[in-house]
Amino acid sequence: RHALIYLPAAYFQLPSQQFNVTYLMHGWSMNETTFLHDAAFRRMLDQGMATGELLPQIVVTPTYYPTTGEPTGSWENDGDYITDFVQAELCQSLLPAVETAYRTYAAGDRAQDLIDSRQHRAFAGFSMGAITTWSVLEQRLAYFAYFAPMAGDSWTITNDGGLLHPDRTAKKLIAAVKASQPAPFHIEATVGSQDGTQNSMTPLINRLRQLSTNFDADHLSYWKDPNGGHTLASATNQFAHAQETFFKKLLP
Repeated sequence: RHALIYLPAAYFQLPSQQFNVTYLMHGWSMNETTFLHDAAFRRMLDQGMATGELLPQIVVTPTYYPTTGEPTGSWENDGDYITDFVQAELCQSLLPAVETAYRTYAAGDRAQDLIDSRQHRAFAGFSMGAITTWSVLEQRLAYFAYFAPMAGDSWTITNDGGLLHPDRTAKKLIAAVKASQPAPFHIEATVGSQDGTQNSMTPLINRLRQLSTNFDADHLSYWKDPNGGHTLASATNQFAHAQETFFKKLLP
């Protein structure tokens, strides 16, 4: 599989500085080029980091599709690719490759090096990338401290689990987080106000907040992009919103 790398201007201006890293996953029928080949998305990164709204950081856009694979006929069929990416590739291959090639906070490519630097690492994703993000939270919390699921819920129980089984889905996520403690985290969940995926996100987020203090306001925020739909333009707004808080304060 392939990934694209965005390096901020500060990476070249400050040759001795280490940088935080955000991994950003695309949605169904998209690929690793979708975000970084979009002029509006790149402009948001460049301008946000220039003005200080976003901290200078490395942004990595991988794909969960195999190199020889094509997008499946339906987003509902992408689940196996996502499972393989989260369980077999993300922390074993992608993180070591990226974070030893660039100036990150990881001291090396061992699992413990990556775990020790988790507070300098985020995972975000749009649509099926949001499904991926919830899965990373559940299964790889030891490696990441910040999460931004954009326009998608958790499918850990079943597809559209936030809509069909919000209670069971929330309880499974809560159990996974408890098993990873102490591992502080923050989630910036976002969705377009005109995006139908909020019908799955909202019940899940409500149940998470009701059932566990680990998902209170300090751990989980939920923001709706005004007039945003299920579009790349709205995903760009949502990513910018999430990044306003990422990395600005290390979690306790």
